[in-house]
Amino acid sequence: VRGAVSSDSGQITQAASFDGTGSDFVEVPDDHSLGITGPYTQTAWVYINTSAGFKDITLKDPGQWAFGFQITGQKLRAGWEDEADNNYIGRGGSVPVETWTHVAVVYSGDAVRGYIDGAEVFDVTRASDGSGIAVADATPSTNDEPLRIGKGERAFDGRIDDLRLYNRALSDPDVTE
Repeated sequence: VRGAVSSDSGQITQAASFDGTGSDFVEVPDDHSLGITGPYTQTAWVYINTSAGFKDITLKDPGQWAFGFQITGQKLRAGWEDEADNNYIGRGGSVPVETWTHVAVVYSGDAVRGYIDGAEVFDVTRASDGSGIAVADATPSTNDEPLRIGKGERAFDGRIDDLRLYNRALSDPDVTE
């Protein structure tokens, strides 16, 4: 734990509370289990304090993303940068302010799907920047950086509870449970 991450009431258990300044975050040292290059899923309960700006839930960076899970404004966003600097980003939906919301991102190897409160909000098989990079051509890569929770390139302003990372793509029914 870096800085003044505090514990506050959460949706499931006690949540980590972040003030949005970037001085408080949780850092998980690099481990081979975080070297995700195939299908994976990230889920969390989030409570955002503002609709403004980028809010990194998780980011395995700096420099070259291995993977990231964010909220931009109020849109759920997932992305990574592969070893050839191919960016992939999927985003959509609307995460409400000051409301506990379940968010999930699932990478299956050929698509990235995003969910807000169990409803699919994006299903992307090609790069959203119009470059036409197929998901299969821009797979997540590994790096030896730590996994940061509540801060990557941008700080999270709110609370994160019950963050989960899976080394497989959860099915639609698994995400909605």
